[in-house]
Amino acid sequence: MIRFDIRETVGEYLTAMMNAKLTHFLERKPYERHSQEINHHNGSYTRDFTLKGIGEVQMKVPRDRKGKFTIQVMPRSK
Repeated sequence: MIRFDIRETVGEYLTAMMNAKLTHFLERKPYERHSQEINHHNGSYTRDFTLKGIGEVQMKVPRDRKGKFTIQVMPRSK
């Protein structure tokens, strides 16, 4: 039971960290629009990632409209 709680907490932490990184990358918060720039937050997708000693962690990876934002928290799938 404790291991499940740790996996959930780690997943939420990584999701929050990636959302903050995207907000910094776009220089505005979600739902905030800029008249000259069309790139903005565009939802997220779910990704599972296995961490040694913890197990499989599920997180939501945010994305931007133009697809320019890349994450470096976890390796790309092969």
